[in-house]
Amino acid sequence: MKYINYFLLFLSTIISVFLFFVSANQIELVPNKNESYKGEQIMLIEKSNDIQFVKNIAETSIDKYDIMYNQLSDFAAKMNTWIILLFILQLAMGILFFLQFRKNKIKNLKSMQD
Repeated sequence: MKYINYFLLFLSTIISVFLFFVSANQIELVPNKNESYKGEQIMLIEKSNDIQFVKNIAETSIDKYDIMYNQLSDFAAKMNTWIILLFILQLAMGILFFLQFRKNKIKNLKSMQD
């Protein structure tokens, strides 16, 4: 049983690390601030005196980010579910590992005292 616990803890750690690195660039915890793109848009708006042009830029930007956000949020939701499940498995296996280690240590101390 002890070796199964070690194996499951090791396996869940490897899978969690793999999933984290695979999905880390897809999950956007902090919105990406692309300063050069923002600067280009500000320059275009400042140069333009046409309100309709500014509205078109805003609408296309919003549409583009909505499409990207929907695609990323679907992927991130799937990956987050697996990462959370693996984290719970890792936590349970870590607790079992710790309890097994403590149990062995207490037995060794009792045998040394006798």
